[in-house]
Amino acid sequence: MTGLISLTTLGELKSHGYRLFGHCGRLSCGRGRELDIDNLIKRYGANYSIIGDTRIKRALVCTGCGHKGGSLTIAGPNLPKP
Repeated sequence: MTGLISLTTLGELKSHGYRLFGHCGRLSCGRGRELDIDNLIKRYGANYSIIGDTRIKRALVCTGCGHKGGSLTIAGPNLPKP
């Protein structure tokens, strides 16, 4: 098959122009924002797998309600923010 790409690591997300969003884990909040992939690569490394990630999700802190922990969403380079 052609056109398939791997989006397993932070480095792969960056190299293909994909974006990563963090979302507050508190159901009553619902805030989210785009995460800085370059800073995540500095902290975790380009080969850090986002599949089954717990480290990044646990480190998220909501700027609105202060809740710690959340979820991640991958968005394509030409897709609107989730």
